[in-house]
Amino acid sequence: MRNREVAVYREPVPSPTETADAVLTGLTGSQAAYLRGPALQTPDDAQALAELEALAGVLRRALLELERGRPLTEVPAFTLTGLVQEVLREIARLTAGHERLPGRQARRALAAWGQGAGQVAFTAVADLRRVLVVRLQARDAARLAAQQPVQRPAQRPAPAPPVQRGNAEILAEELAKALRENAPQGTETAVRAILVAGGRVYRGRNDGSGLLNLTYAVVSHRTVRLEGWTVGNCAEVHALDWFIHEQGFTTEDEVVAAFLTQPVAFPDSWIVAMDARGRDARSWFKRTPCENCQQWLKALGIKADTKGATS
Repeated sequence: MRNREVAVYREPVPSPTETADAVLTGLTGSQAAYLRGPALQTPDDAQALAELEALAGVLRRALLELERGRPLTEVPAFTLTGLVQEVLREIARLTAGHERLPGRQARRALAAWGQGAGQVAFTAVADLRRVLVVRLQARDAARLAAQQPVQRPAQRPAPAPPVQRGNAEILAEELAKALRENAPQGTETAVRAILVAGGRVYRGRNDGSGLLNLTYAVVSHRTVRLEGWTVGNCAEVHALDWFIHEQGFTTEDEVVAAFLTQPVAFPDSWIVAMDARGRDARSWFKRTPCENCQQWLKALGIKADTKGATS
């Protein structure tokens, strides 16, 4: 008798888009809101902790699909599973273990780990997050389009769409609001900066907080330092640091390309700085970026608003 061959059914491997849909469908409202962003630039401890918890929730949901061999990015599902687990362990160590830190410190520590020992895992998770964000945006757009009523022939012309605000206009509005805020009193130097890129606002201050290694490299490689200046001295650098962090960039080439490579992803970007001045009561005054910052701003094509500013 001949041995009959028995066909074994194998579940077809879904596409990354189908896997992303499965992940997104299983998210909670707070986890989906985290992906929709934008992230808070200066969160308090509770907000920073909530952001890390939302990220962990998204990654745990992605693991359910990856452990079944379903792809999400160009990295094989088996390999990406291990990298996601590595990031989850680091988040747990910083937020729930005996080494746990306050929310803001934990957030900064995770970013620093991602630039050092955890760079491979952190980069892979950043790519995974971008895949989910892009797919979520597409689903939101499709859902919004489906909710729109059927357009019937108009008897009169439709009103013109609202004019989109440019980066310079956004910067002017943000500066006007910032100058009206109360400045810190005392004699300690206080400087703030506002960067507008892609219609979004990124704020920085000379508060002594740490920088991403990537930010340090981008600035230092484009500056001939003058005496007595370090990269982290200026609020403008910290504003750029927030931009790099929010975009998830991992290389200098990515940062430079965002501002300079055609077609430019962030054209006509603007920055402005201000410092606290006064003898009895201090107020905010618009200022010119220092000669060090002027170098890297020019190298990246970021325009500084100096009209009416003082040195």
